[in-house]
Amino acid sequence: MPFRLYIVRHGKAERDSPTGRDADRPLRPRGIHQATWLGERLAADDKPPRIILSSPFVRALDTARILHQAVACPLEIFDQLAVGPDADRVVELIRAHAQVKALAVVGHNPQLSELAMALAEPSSAAPRELRTGEAFALDFKADVAPGQGRFRSSLRMDDDD
Repeated sequence: MPFRLYIVRHGKAERDSPTGRDADRPLRPRGIHQATWLGERLAADDKPPRIILSSPFVRALDTARILHQAVACPLEIFDQLAVGPDADRVVELIRAHAQVKALAVVGHNPQLSELAMALAEPSSAAPRELRTGEAFALDFKADVAPGQGRFRSSLRMDDDD
């Protein structure tokens, strides 16, 4: 079953939060603009996400909510996408949602960059580290498994956008 995965790193966030907790750092205005731009691109894609899975951290959840508004699909929150858990736990989460045929996961580095590098075919244009407000699109012919994703594209707002 063909499947498209969008791996999305949250938009640019504030250095500090009102509470002092890392989990509560909101998006900067640039991060909001990045997420809005990315949402427009995902909504216009030939295979937009059918579900968005997000970290519960404010910066990721704010990014996911903006994408959710643009794409008009369900949004679910999972602790596996918070800062800390390894990429293997995220692969399990993705597999559990693979029936939708197009999925976006929104979270943090280093977890998401490790995920992209692990899932991409060794011969494809290997993904590098995700920057804030960036999405990698990977296509799978069948099962979501390490080394099986064809790197399709990178989406990120340029400074000129």
